[in-house]
Amino acid sequence: MARSNTVALDFGRAIMGPAGAIAFAGMVAFSCIGALNGAAYTTSRLIYVAGKDGFLPSVFGRLSSRTKTPVNALALQAILTIVFIIFGGGFRSLVNFYSVANWLFLGLTVSLARIIVDRCSDFAWAHRLWVWLCCG
Repeated sequence: MARSNTVALDFGRAIMGPAGAIAFAGMVAFSCIGALNGAAYTTSRLIYVAGKDGFLPSVFGRLSSRTKTPVNALALQAILTIVFIIFGGGFRSLVNFYSVANWLFLGLTVSLARIIVDRCSDFAWAHRLWVWLCCG
């Protein structure tokens, strides 16, 4: 398994034979689709809010009148992803970049939570933040 590129498939094959390999490959694919779906929704909403709050051009802070979704933000996200895949070293490079950036900003968010609590101490939710971070 240490030298395998398809650990789940090999594990499924070892446990349940060829049918297990197919089942585990399907579970991995289903999990990846769910993760991509979640990333697309959250990233486009972040772009939308940044446009709405003035950190990005206001065109990205608009909702579609027909679908009530941030179509411009989704388009920017798709364009940036395609450009990075074509000019940035391929899909593997994109995955590596996303992983490092995701963990970096998650770490920054958690480490700066104390500052948020100190600056927003008049809000009731600020004191519950630590409970959520520790037990959530």
